[in-house]
Amino acid sequence: LAYYQKNVPSFLKKNVRLIEYGFDLERFYNSNRLLEIPGGKLKLINVGRFAIYKNQRLLISIAQELRKRNIDFEMNLLGTGVEQENIQSQINDAKLQDFVFLRGNVDNVEQWLNDAHIYVHSAYYEPFGLVLLEAMASGLPCIILNGKGNADVVQNGQNGYIFNEQKPVLFSDKIEELQKDSGLYSKLSRNAQAYASRFAIGPKTDELIEFYQSLLSK
Repeated sequence: LAYYQKNVPSFLKKNVRLIEYGFDLERFYNSNRLLEIPGGKLKLINVGRFAIYKNQRLLISIAQELRKRNIDFEMNLLGTGVEQENIQSQINDAKLQDFVFLRGNVDNVEQWLNDAHIYVHSAYYEPFGLVLLEAMASGLPCIILNGKGNADVVQNGQNGYIFNEQKPVLFSDKIEELQKDSGLYSKLSRNAQAYASRFAIGPKTDELIEFYQSLLSK
């Protein structure tokens, strides 16, 4: 927004408005989200194309750190891409075949999100991060690497955590903290759903139409 306000002709500045992305909130909203992580297997999830900038290698390093801590977990990676074979090789080399699973492309991503506990995002470049809103609508706190655009979505300590450094220990600390602290998990889960609700496509469409109408009326 600041860029456009700086560069458009002065007589057009009042016609510049940021209307944020809208998405299908109802598809992903999980009204039955448990506000704590039940005992047993911790379920982590990531959704994205297997490309270098998506950086799934960091996720495997996080999985290795969680194993060192004897945390019982399952990490599901959804998507396909050119890096898929390399990531599977890294999983095999680290002997994580019983903990990290490449699920490919799925049609029911909302069900996978609803069945998970925490969303972990590793991309070092992310213009916006629609998948983060989808995860938050499902009630998942998001633990992410700062990919620039996604920093506008995750509010640190409120609906998730954001790190500037690719340090598996930092990610694992927060994952373990959320697993053990039901009050903290409940807070972030509720906040995540409330935040995602702001981006429901209906109100965003109304906002866009209202903006166009205000321009036409001038």
